[in-house]
Amino acid sequence: MLKTLLYTSQISASLNHSLKETILIVDDSPDSLSFLRKLLAEQGYTVRVSLNGRQALQSVDLMPPDLILLDILMPDIDGYQVCQQLKANPETQAIPIIFISARKETFDKVKAFEIGAADYISKPIATQEVLVRIEHQLHILRLQRQLKQENARLSQEIQDRQNTEAKLRISEASLLQAQRIAQIGSWEFDVRTRHVTCSREKYCIFGLDPNSSVITYEDIIQRIHPDDQPLFEETVQDAIASGQPYNIEFRVIRPNGQIRYLESRGEALLNDQGQVIQLFGISVDMTERKRRQQALRLIVEGTAATTGDTFMSSCARYLAQVLQVRYALIATFANPAGTRVRTLSYWTGENWHENIEYDLKNTPCEDMLLGKTCHYPKNLQQLFPKDRILQEINAHSYFGSPLKDSDGNVIGFLAVLDEKPMPLTVEKRMILQIFIARAGVELEHLQAEAELQQSEARERQKARELKLTLSELQQTQSQLIQSKKMSSLGQMIAGVAHEINNPATFIAGNIPIAHQYFNDLIKLIKLYQEVYPHHHSEIQACIEDIELEFLQADIPKIMNSMNVGVNRIHQIVMSLRRFSGLDEAKQKVVNIHEGIDTTLVLMEHRLRATNIKVIKEYSQIPLLTCYASQLNQVVMMLIENAIDALQTDSKFHNLKLRLVPTITVSTELRQSKTKAGEAGETGETEEAGEAGEAGETGEAGEAGEAGEAGGEKIKLRAYPSSIESQGFSSAIPAAPQVVVIRISDNGIGMSEEIQEKIFDPFFTTKPVGSGTGLGLAISHQIIVDKHKGNILCFSVPGQGTDFILEIPLT
Repeated sequence: MLKTLLYTSQISASLNHSLKETILIVDDSPDSLSFLRKLLAEQGYTVRVSLNGRQALQSVDLMPPDLILLDILMPDIDGYQVCQQLKANPETQAIPIIFISARKETFDKVKAFEIGAADYISKPIATQEVLVRIEHQLHILRLQRQLKQENARLSQEIQDRQNTEAKLRISEASLLQAQRIAQIGSWEFDVRTRHVTCSREKYCIFGLDPNSSVITYEDIIQRIHPDDQPLFEETVQDAIASGQPYNIEFRVIRPNGQIRYLESRGEALLNDQGQVIQLFGISVDMTERKRRQQALRLIVEGTAATTGDTFMSSCARYLAQVLQVRYALIATFANPAGTRVRTLSYWTGENWHENIEYDLKNTPCEDMLLGKTCHYPKNLQQLFPKDRILQEINAHSYFGSPLKDSDGNVIGFLAVLDEKPMPLTVEKRMILQIFIARAGVELEHLQAEAELQQSEARERQKARELKLTLSELQQTQSQLIQSKKMSSLGQMIAGVAHEINNPATFIAGNIPIAHQYFNDLIKLIKLYQEVYPHHHSEIQACIEDIELEFLQADIPKIMNSMNVGVNRIHQIVMSLRRFSGLDEAKQKVVNIHEGIDTTLVLMEHRLRATNIKVIKEYSQIPLLTCYASQLNQVVMMLIENAIDALQTDSKFHNLKLRLVPTITVSTELRQSKTKAGEAGETGETEEAGEAGEAGETGEAGEAGEAGEAGGEKIKLRAYPSSIESQGFSSAIPAAPQVVVIRISDNGIGMSEEIQEKIFDPFFTTKPVGSGTGLGLAISHQIIVDKHKGNILCFSVPGQGTDFILEIPLT
């Protein structure tokens, strides 16, 4: 009830929506057109009208409306044909169509829904009903459009993410390139004198005094690393002999023992005879480049193959190792104001510290909010005495740089700290810039990915909510349809039972009187024959003509047959009254076996016509508090489905197989459990029943005997309670008890794919027009929602289907 009120309020709110849709009214009645047009226009809708089906199709083709109100009976083309043509067109099939007609037959409503109608309104028209039903369909339409828009937006966000990732890959490729800083010295070597003339930078590279005397070739050889001397001399001799240019890398040892890496490029100068008289070239000090290469190699080995959180951890560790500092960390903002940060990676020289949060105020990182790079080479604790973390880790120097996204916004920072002073050379600054650039890109990628995941989660939640809303609308619609149908059916059954009962009661009351009259007449005739044994010839002829002796013997039989027939009519009337249950809106205490027997009596005509055998296996069940009429409806729907399954199974038509179509209805009382193997426990129940069959009688047995008397092919077994048969007391059950009703057949069965959908509203495997697809959905609602029980289905194709109803005893 609460859900219905909320939905009604939602529909009422939608009626006041400022942006109204376009509605096309198709009716050949001017009065209906005028009434509906005025009513919808007052609600703010844009209204168009058509007087016949062809005009309506042309109007929809020119400008499709949002919803169509369609009459059925119209000249030329009726409403059904208009609906079929619209639903066959891909461009108009999504437009919801509501039929408005004076035809109230169920056949017309079913046909309307089969060809694609969204709703059906019977005339005379109720104003509030029309508005609510129209807004209901338009509400569904808005939800569908909103879902489509949200999906499009999500696709755009995914595309944007892919574009961002592409830019990220380009940025990462550019990070692989590093600038190199080189020191260049020039030199000349006189082959004849073996003297070497060097520029000032050349002396500096070798660690020599630029003001010293001339350097000889032998002096150069002595400064070259012993391992590199053979290659250097061989290269120089080849250049002198061939006159070809050369390029060689080698190491030199300065007087202070420092090793430098050099790259030397030389060319030969020839005389007129083609002889080499001089070599000249340049030497590049590539020590810093070598170190940068080693540092970059270490960075690449440690971070190139990582992304996300893994990169953050690797970056902090390798940054500390390359810069030879104790601490390194990467952090991002922990609040929207940016006054508090949370570390993403925190390296302490030996291992990773767990991530922490802290305020930026009165810390070395505070100025990075403004996008500034901060360097405090020494006396760090004196500069920031309120920062207790600096004291705990004994930090004396600090360097920090903000991390920015592609738009230049500060999104976090990278910092290194050490226990000793930290002067930063050009080399270290360059390495820091490499780490800062890569860390900024990764952090932006992480944040973008997190935002995308959150967005996707929101969209998935919205999609689930929309799907749930549509499901609830479908469920509400199915409930309304079934409730109205069952209410009408109950009233009709009750009326039929009443009308049959009156004449049947009159006949039953007069049969004994008529029987007495006949007996008196026969007695009189016998007395007359005894008193006047010799009859007149005409009287004798009449006696022979009417076969008086046969009449005297047959009249009692006829009266007895009439009495049996009247009793059968009374039995059917009682069954109809129990099934209709017009006074059973509330729960009541009932004997479920009576309800099952009543249903079987009502279904007897179909069982006989299809030659189906019914086996009833009842256990002793206490009285159950339930919605009796609704439970009877569930049993009837399941038995009807079983009969349909047995009718369509071809194996029963094969006389060679001699198979008998059978429906088994059994009950039992057991502890609450729900397992897939429950269908296989019938054998245990049968054994208990056979053990107690001789001494057990009751209502179930009497019902079974009545069925046999009526000619129905019913086999009955009455079972004792399993708890009592085992000798245990049932006063305190070990677990909540449930009443189990099992309805089984040996028909065609169902596949797993069909079993997954059988409780969905409007799903049916029957031919069009043979079923609405609401029976099992309503049964599920009655058992699960109304009775807080469970309904299970186990089926094997070709072997049969087993439905199990579990209803709590209390």
